[in-house]
Amino acid sequence: MRDAPTWPQQRHNHSNLVARFADFYQELAAIKTAQTGGWLAAYLASGDLPQPVTDIEFAKRVNARLLARLQRQARRHADDTGTPAGHAARQARYLMAALADEVLIFELDWPGRDAWLSVLLEHTMFDSSNAGSRFFVMAEQLVGETPRTPLQAELASVFLLAMELGFKGRYRSRQAQPHLEKIRGQLYEVVFVAGGRLNDEQPAFANAYAYPLTGRYDERLAPLSPWRNLALYGLIGYLVLSLVAWFVLMHPFEHYLNS
Repeated sequence: MRDAPTWPQQRHNHSNLVARFADFYQELAAIKTAQTGGWLAAYLASGDLPQPVTDIEFAKRVNARLLARLQRQARRHADDTGTPAGHAARQARYLMAALADEVLIFELDWPGRDAWLSVLLEHTMFDSSNAGSRFFVMAEQLVGETPRTPLQAELASVFLLAMELGFKGRYRSRQAQPHLEKIRGQLYEVVFVAGGRLNDEQPAFANAYAYPLTGRYDERLAPLSPWRNLALYGLIGYLVLSLVAWFVLMHPFEHYLNS
């Protein structure tokens, strides 16, 4: 069996946007797991806080947990403010908030669903509420930037992950799926052009190999499609994104289940 496609490690300082996305999504996935298991109220009770009862209590508790992740990331990397890495990190945090809002409104049936509109994570963190359109405006801007850089490849990877994990925004209707596929293809191109040629020396998204697929949690992704009928290109893209998805989705949740 041929080894997984790989590309050279960049010599630039990594901003680790994919790792930060994984850190955030770990909390969102834990919330989804708790709701599916019927113990979300217990999961949201911490310290002196009792279990939430009303829909707004559920919404506020979830908002607080997710917001804490974003704010912690912002504090840890405050020194990057005003730099290209800092700008990309802020964009990545916006994408995280946009994904969480969409999942909690459209994808998950939970007690705080109806109340979530009053505590949108995007509004709490960024004082805006137009991610359905802004997400794709940002993606188009990224696609149009030249020359390509490794930082752009990282940010494009975060866009792709958010889309595969459920973000559709203004393109949620079935008729709009071709638009989503077009944007996916353009973002894949950014990843490959900016990230460098594939080779057999270094693993692509090496962090993914630290989190093997265990099969314990059934977290399904949206289906992937080949780009412009280029079968080989589509296969490589699927494999690379799958490696990143393993890193995001298979990070162990034993900490939450055993607490």
